Amino acid sequence: MQPIVHWEPQPEPAPEPPVAGPAVALWQPGFVGVSAFILGYPAGIALAGQNWWRTGHRALAIGHLIGGVAIFFGLFLLPDTAPRGIAIWLSIGLAVYFYQVAKSQAAAAAAHGLTVQVPRARFAILPMLGAWALVFLPVATLIFLGSNVSQVLAGTAEFGTGGSSCDVTGSTSTFDVGQRIRIVAWPSKSLQVGDKIHIVLLRGADIVDAADLAIDGPAGCLTEDFAGGLDEPGNYTIIYTLEGNRIASGDFEVH
Repeated sequence: MQPIVHWEPQPEPAPEPPVAGPAVALWQPGFVGVSAFILGYPAGIALAGQNWWRTGHRALAIGHLIGGVAIFFGLFLLPDTAPRGIAIWLSIGLAVYFYQVAKSQAAAAAAHGLTVQVPRARFAILPMLGAWALVFLPVATLIFLGSNVSQVLAGTAEFGTGGSSCDVTGSTSTFDVGQRIRIVAWPSKSLQVGDKIHIVLLRGADIVDAADLAIDGPAGCLTEDFAGGLDEPGNYTIIYTLEGNRIASGDFEVH
């Protein structure tokens, strides 16, 4: 007689839980894009830069920070005739760009086996303020220095052999007969559209030339350019007056 054998199937072992990779805290694409749109480039670079830094791409973070300084400086140099809507289009472009950047950062982290964690939003405040400071302070410093230079030069005139706009190259106050003379005068008061400037060029006590200039747009300086120079040697004085009051003058010599 055969013994009765009861066979009990062994339960299959439970599958091992997936092993999570190293954790990395990354700002999410939507948060980065919205921050860049509302708070500008510095906010976008602060968040995307942290993502790059935490994933080992530090050169990209530093490069974008330097680019931010250049962008802000370029915006300050835009002429008054620049389209008024450029700011909104720039904001939209930055939002889309940083959204895509954050999206690719998250995908790259996942592809390398990293576990992406989302930081709390309040921890974004300090980095964004820091990025604003790093981007804005150099620009503000340049503007401050430029305004101080204008105040120091107010009421004077610079002379040289070339230049454009309010710049003078080949700075000198002594010229040869027939040599180009470029003059940049810095008024001692702000000029308004409609102001009429009277300009007089003297050689000694004699009037060599006189002219009137009507201000028809923003003017930080006044310029004269004698492309063919002057034919007579001597000591010259150029005087700019507004309503009978001297606002700038300077002396130079031709020999």
